[in-house]
Amino acid sequence: MATASLVLGIFSVIFFCVCFVGWGLAGTAIILGLISRSRISKSDGSLVGGELALAGLILGCIAIGINVIWAIYFSEMALLEIFQYANQPPKSK
Repeated sequence: MATASLVLGIFSVIFFCVCFVGWGLAGTAIILGLISRSRISKSDGSLVGGELALAGLILGCIAIGINVIWAIYFSEMALLEIFQYANQPPKSK
């Protein structure tokens, strides 16, 4: 699960611009990272991969941050376009 968290974290950073794919991958990477770290800490050293789980968790959080910034940017651009269109003088015939 730690390796899956890392792989999904990497893919979530790469595919952040694809609509909702980055969100799903990042959320899954975070969940798998948290579950993996919990299981590894409870195993008393019999399970390894804590660094992989942590890396996947961090990459998932980074991807969520990038997705939030991306969404805010495009929402602002859409609103600016709407306001510019609304403030244009009427066209004369």
